[in-house]
Amino acid sequence: EAVDISQYLQQLFDGPEERWPYVDTSDFMGDLLFADQPKIDLQVGFCGMYPYCSTLVVDIRPWALMVNHTGIELLLQEADSSSSWFVPPGAVFAPPKMDGLFTIGLIENDQHYHTTSLQLSKEDRWYSLKFEGRIPREGSTNLRIPTQDKVCFITVLSRYEENIQIMHLLPTYSITNNTEEELTVCSMYVYAGNIKIQLPVSLPALELSSKCRSSCMKEVPLLMWHILRDPGSSTSDEELCCIQIGQNGYQAHPVVIKDTPPDQRMTFTLPNSDDGPVLNRSFLVTSHKHFGQIKMVVQVDPSPQMIIHNCTNA
Repeated sequence: EAVDISQYLQQLFDGPEERWPYVDTSDFMGDLLFADQPKIDLQVGFCGMYPYCSTLVVDIRPWALMVNHTGIELLLQEADSSSSWFVPPGAVFAPPKMDGLFTIGLIENDQHYHTTSLQLSKEDRWYSLKFEGRIPREGSTNLRIPTQDKVCFITVLSRYEENIQIMHLLPTYSITNNTEEELTVCSMYVYAGNIKIQLPVSLPALELSSKCRSSCMKEVPLLMWHILRDPGSSTSDEELCCIQIGQNGYQAHPVVIKDTPPDQRMTFTLPNSDDGPVLNRSFLVTSHKHFGQIKMVVQVDPSPQMIIHNCTNA
C-alpha cells in the first residue's frame, strides 16, 4: 500500500505547541520564570517514531522539577554541605540528584533560615511515610520555616508523572474576601501561655479587596506569620495560628485557625458604619483543607447565633 511520506514529515516538524510541561500557569501570581540550573542528572530514553521514516527519538528528561508558587525566593540546600541553589518566585527549577537529606529555606535580613531535614520518599509505603520530614512521592507535606520574628508555612504538593518527581511549593494558608467591603488581615503565630498577650497595634496587615460583582474573588496568600509570645512563654506551650480582620483602623478579636477538622466555621464582629440601632455586624470565617492547603473565606454572617437587644434606659 502506498504511503504519503510528506504527511509524516509534516507531523514530525510541526509537533505540538511548545510549552513548559507539568505546570499550570494559572496558579502563578506573576510571570513564569526559569531558574539558573546547576549540573543535574538527566534521564535519557530512546523510542521509535514514525517507523516509515526510520526516525529515532531521544527523550531527555530531568529526574525532578521544583515549582515555586510562594511569591518569595527560596533556598534549596543539601544537608551537611555548602552547596545551595536559589529558586526565584514563579520559577521552575530542576534540582540536582538528592539521595540524602536536604532543607528548604529563605533569606531574611541577610540571615538564612531553614526547615528541618527533609528526604524524598522513593516509594509510598506506610512505614516510609511515618517519619518526620519525609516527602511522599504522591501527596502533600506541610513545612515550617521559623525566622527571628516570623514563621513561614509552605505546602509541598508532590506527584510522580512520566518518571519525573514534580514538587509544587505553595503557601499553606490563603484567604479570600467574599464581601463587598474593604478589609485587612493580620496573621499571627502565638505561643499560648498562662499570661494574656497584648496584641501590638502596629502589626503589618494585608489588604483584602472587596468582591466585585463583575469579577472573581481574589485569593490572598498568608505566607509569613508574625510570632507573638508573652514574656514567660516557652516552646512547650500550645502554638496557635490566628488571624485578625480589620476595617478602617478597627481590629476584630483574633480568630484561631486549626488544622482539624478539615472544615471549620468561626465568627467575629466589626462596628456598623451606619448610624442605626445595630452597633456591630457579624462575619464568618470558614476554613477548608484542600490537598494540604488551608483556604479561608470571609463573608457576612446571614444568621448570627446571638443578638442582644438593650430594651432598658441604661
